[in-house]
Amino acid sequence: MKFQTPALLLPTLALAAKRSDTWGGSVSLGPSKSTITNSVTTLIPGAAPATQNGVLFLWPGMSNSTGDLVQTTLESWASNDWCGAQSGEWCVRASLFGSFGQLDGNASPVGGDDQLRIEYTLLEDNDT
Repeated sequence: MKFQTPALLLPTLALAAKRSDTWGGSVSLGPSKSTITNSVTTLIPGAAPATQNGVLFLWPGMSNSTGDLVQTTLESWASNDWCGAQSGEWCVRASLFGSFGQLDGNASPVGGDDQLRIEYTLLEDNDT
């Protein structure tokens, strides 16, 4: 069987191939005079994939007025041995991103049925 692509479809395919990667879903309050002083997220991640073609991250995060990004990541690599995780478990760690680069906290294993509570609280200095 011979497959032919109509000539009009080729430009469409070329445009689709140029599509940029994105960071996925996000919520932004935009410029505001309001301040989030506390945020709580609870994740029950389910079992980490048994096989995968890359790295999978789940992360809630929050940025402050200085442009720094604080986030907690649940990570699934081809092997999560680096954090002590067994097959089907995730690695979790906190990270801070800014003009200085990236700072990571210690990582720990998380089971798929674990309830991971992530809480961000703004301190009295309104910056940390």
